[in-house]
Amino acid sequence: MRAFSLYYTVYATQVILNATMLGTMLVAGRAVVRGEMTLGGWVAVQSWVASLFVPLNFLGAYMLPSCFLLLQLILAYYMHRFYI
Repeated sequence: MRAFSLYYTVYATQVILNATMLGTMLVAGRAVVRGEMTLGGWVAVQSWVASLFVPLNFLGAYMLPSCFLLLQLILAYYMHRFYI
């Protein structure tokens, strides 16, 4: 049962990581196209988001609720910043 739960925790972590990377690629890519951000800034944003998920490899289920909150905060910040 524990291995089953760990499998879904790892799976959920990867889904969150990929969704976050996709979201930041789209938002930052739009900023690059509009001229609000350089290509180097886009790479920096992607690197920063990827580095945020490094602790998840070590902490697993303990960081999962925090990851959902972080995803919501990042999306709320960029949606508010670019659509107002």
